[in-house]
Amino acid sequence: MKKSSHNQLWKQFLHAIGVPHKPKIPVFHKEPKKSVYKQEKEYLERLFEHHEHHSPFSKLEHLVDAVIPYLILLLLVLIIGEFAFKEFFHQYEHQIEILDKFIIIVFIIDLVVKYLRVRQVPMIIKHFWIDILAVFPFYLFFRFGETFLGLSQAAVGDTQMIVHESVEIEKEAARIAQETEKAGRAIKEAGKTSRLIREGEEISKVAAREARGLQGLRAVRMTRFARMFRLAQRIPRLIKGFHYFEKPNLQATNMVPAVFKHYIKKEKKK
Repeated sequence: MKKSSHNQLWKQFLHAIGVPHKPKIPVFHKEPKKSVYKQEKEYLERLFEHHEHHSPFSKLEHLVDAVIPYLILLLLVLIIGEFAFKEFFHQYEHQIEILDKFIIIVFIIDLVVKYLRVRQVPMIIKHFWIDILAVFPFYLFFRFGETFLGLSQAAVGDTQMIVHESVEIEKEAARIAQETEKAGRAIKEAGKTSRLIREGEEISKVAAREARGLQGLRAVRMTRFARMFRLAQRIPRLIKGFHYFEKPNLQATNMVPAVFKHYIKKEKKK
């Protein structure tokens, strides 16, 4: 199938679910009282307000707008809880990871909806860079760095250990040879050899304990770094939700609790 046929099918699918056509975004020029950025922002706000209320695409927009404020509050609880109640949240780390991924999925859907509205990548990057940061998979880079550094440190550590052990073995062998030459009796030689073996076992035990201690310390450091990394990754998601509380579009959906609708009617009467 040709590329034009694929494009035509894609356009038909978008039209079937209610996605509006690609808008002809005007060229904005700097004015005395309004910058180009501000004009573009006002245009995007008007563009997002105009939609059909009964199409599947519009219902998806409404659902995302209704869910995101609650997800922001949940995200705030997760951020505070990981530092204020470390032990409690550590017990439910798997469930928290699932919630975190669910939040990311909703934010990705929101970003896709915005792109389908605008269809201009430069404008999306310019005005919704916080949204992009909120869903960007920085954790993959962290995992890659953690794996790479872990393998590098392990390789260096193993190499150093092999070198040190070979040097120590050579020293011990030379000392055993000297003591064997000086000793005249087989009993003394056997006694010295057994003593060296016992000393070697003690040294290996101490080295094993030190290695376990270093591994535990490294694990603690990586855990702390991962916790700080999760905090840094969640901050853009938290910032993303601020405009929902500044200008909440609560009337756009029937999924909002009745208490908010009652509050809106009360404010209108005033």
